[in-house]
Amino acid sequence: MKENSADFEAFTSCEGRERCMHPLTMGDEYMKSYYGTQMPPPEGECNFKSEMADLELPAKCVLNHRYQILKVVGFGTFGKVWAAYDHLQQKEVAIKMMRLNESIYLDRELRINKFLSMLNYENECVLKYYDSFVCGKFFAIVIERAYHSILTFINYFDECVITPPLDLVKKIAYDILLGLKYLHSHGVIHADLKPENILADRPIFPYSKDVDAFHPLEDDPKSVTFKIIDFGNCSFVDDYNHQLIQTRDYRCPEVILGMDYTTAADIWSLGCIVYELVTTIQLFSPEPIPYRPDNGSGFWIYDSLHLSMIEGVVGIIPPEWASKGDNYKNLVDEKGNWIYADEEK
Repeated sequence: MKENSADFEAFTSCEGRERCMHPLTMGDEYMKSYYGTQMPPPEGECNFKSEMADLELPAKCVLNHRYQILKVVGFGTFGKVWAAYDHLQQKEVAIKMMRLNESIYLDRELRINKFLSMLNYENECVLKYYDSFVCGKFFAIVIERAYHSILTFINYFDECVITPPLDLVKKIAYDILLGLKYLHSHGVIHADLKPENILADRPIFPYSKDVDAFHPLEDDPKSVTFKIIDFGNCSFVDDYNHQLIQTRDYRCPEVILGMDYTTAADIWSLGCIVYELVTTIQLFSPEPIPYRPDNGSGFWIYDSLHLSMIEGVVGIIPPEWASKGDNYKNLVDEKGNWIYADEEK
């Protein structure tokens, strides 16, 4: 067998070893090799518990006869992400693992990823999808390897008590706009744009000591590209998945009011992100205020306070427009004022 061949062959020197055939270590077989090199055994056993956060894959185990696990690189509401090495394409990738019972979120993410992959990704600011497969009770989505989110910049400059370089903020905003232009031109609404969902294509100093790490105070921002990730909440403009979208602090007024939304929802989120990058402070971050006892509810309410905060920045929201929302009547009193707004003042 030639070195770097795409096939794998049997080795006779390890015939005495047991083969690891766990359903989530498919391909990690001691009798096989990849690219002419015998694969090492995994560093431990797979551990599966009821919660995704407890899903463990040992380093060096190989999934789907192709992807060798390196380390955990991220967590999400519905999944966990590992860095892995693709022995077929000979490059590092990321693998997002989700439980099969998260079917609604999984179906959305897979549908959008496959749709975008068919367009051949003419845009470098959208994270690429490569592959997917089932592993036991889990579903794996193989995506382009990216690194730290722009939340690391916000935290870094906040801790240093210095102003972020304007050129860096411009580059991040420019790349996000390029990515959104691409998504919107194909009728896709991202619907969950936030700092955690914008990743750099290089490690970021000081969170990484790699020689290739991007230094936000020294390196040219043009040397790094920022990519939009996480398409599990996406929808097409003519096919809403659900009425409530976006993370609270980046949610647009029309969604809060229960109105139809468009691609403009993503632009609102982008505006909030840019403000946060420049100031390291969230533009809108409403604290919960309990319902008054006479409302007969013990739940916390954010919406009316959030809208009141928005008015403090952009001006009065026209009642004739806001009243078209399904939630409007629940957010105003008999005089048409936002309920609980006075309590914040």
